[in-house]
Amino acid sequence: MTSLPTPTHHPEGRVDVLERRELGRGIVALVSRPLESAGFLVAFTERSGGTSAAPYRSLNLSLATDDAPESVRENRRRACDALSIERFATGEQVHGARIGRVGPKRAGAGFEDRSDSVAGTDALLTTSRGVAIGVLVADCVPIALADPLSGRLCVIHAGWRGIAAGVVSTAIGAFPDPSSVRVAIGPAIGPDHYEVGQDVALETGSSSISPAPSRGS
Repeated sequence: MTSLPTPTHHPEGRVDVLERRELGRGIVALVSRPLESAGFLVAFTERSGGTSAAPYRSLNLSLATDDAPESVRENRRRACDALSIERFATGEQVHGARIGRVGPKRAGAGFEDRSDSVAGTDALLTTSRGVAIGVLVADCVPIALADPLSGRLCVIHAGWRGIAAGVVSTAIGAFPDPSSVRVAIGPAIGPDHYEVGQDVALETGSSSISPAPSRGS
């Protein structure tokens, strides 16, 4: 049994819940310590340790790019080896709100061929221990929801269109007791690098508890 390190507390009160880990062969991931302590491995990989050439250097995991497919497949195999997991399943990611359920029969869906991914989905949910699921993001928000009581895990590809369509609330509604759900939010683009028009701000704000920030607010 290995004990987990205690969270790092900063003077301003911020607490680190994602631990940056070097996993070998140059691969680095941010791992959610709270979810790990609850029995779930949730990791957000960085870009090092892969085989892809520029502009995808180097751990590109997406087959939806113009990167060489065999490089992406090798990157995926390296990431799985580093995390000690089997092949992960992926969704089609169409910027919607549909959830796909993944069990042993669909384990690894889309891993070798994008056409075999779970069609029409931007979130994947599993209740099967040992079945890995993943989402692929560039500037969108990767979110993981986990419930230690039911053993359910859901991962979400949350772009602004998916958020406006209600993908996050739909995913939370897939759990028996939303109050028992624990959440990890991975790195994503921030407001200082991603300015949108008022139409997008209003559309995303209408699906949130608090309005989207805008100039002058």
